Amino acid sequence: MWKGNARLFFWSLLACFLWATNYIVTRWGLAEVPPLTLTGVRYLLASLILIPFMGLRGDRQKNYGPGRIWPILVYGLFATAGAFGFLTVSMTVIGSGRASIITNTHPFYTLIVARLFLQEEITGRKILSLCLGFMGIFLVLSPELGGRHSHPLGNLFALFAALCFSAANSFGQKISPGYDTRVLTAGQMLAGALLLLGISTVLEVREILQISLYGWMAISYLAVFSSLLPFLIWIHLLKFYEASTLSLFVFSIPLLASLLSFLIFRERFSLSTLCGLALITCGLLLIREKNGR
Repeated sequence: MWKGNARLFFWSLLACFLWATNYIVTRWGLAEVPPLTLTGVRYLLASLILIPFMGLRGDRQKNYGPGRIWPILVYGLFATAGAFGFLTVSMTVIGSGRASIITNTHPFYTLIVARLFLQEEITGRKILSLCLGFMGIFLVLSPELGGRHSHPLGNLFALFAALCFSAANSFGQKISPGYDTRVLTAGQMLAGALLLLGISTVLEVREILQISLYGWMAISYLAVFSSLLPFLIWIHLLKFYEASTLSLFVFSIPLLASLLSFLIFRERFSLSTLCGLALITCGLLLIREKNGR
């Protein structure tokens, strides 16, 4: 079911497609649910489903005192509350395609964070990838692109989301060897969701009590089909293929999200934006080519 090139392409692209639909369904959900509530309830539901489904067998006998709990809380702060909180807020004022492009530049920031805090080497190839990436970001964010799908504050929030993703990647790499993957994932989702819901009860208290059926449908889709299902597919693929091979498919997420945004929302991109997306993709491929050797 999982082995073979055809199956590799099918399952990998399916997972990336489901992740790409996150940007589309989030935009639909924002028409009914405010951003912090949408993200908090989404990941609360996802964590509650994941805990019994994935099981706690790997860590059941371990003692979870404060020394093992706080890293999960910090991870949840960056990976769920920060990354997806800022991302969802950004999509209240910018298009889903633009948000996907900006947030998926996080590998470039991860290189810098890894160098500063993990003492990882930055080679000439990585420097070139950074240059290409930041040139692409400049083209995507340049003021003349403007339009109804761009907004300075929305762009800034999307950048904050990318920075949180990069911090989460570096911190997760550091702490993950000491935890069962299922426990760490469910724990950080739950921690981030509770933080977002705590903030939303203050800022969005009226809206929480007025979520429509349409809003619950969007939340349920995001929890199951844009969070849990692609995660489960990816975990199974990692049993048969190298992470460096699978990561090449991740670069399709902003491309798929941009295409879906064009087809569904008629979100158009200028030539400068498309050139920026091409430069970002080339920079990411350079990072992966080096890491995959």
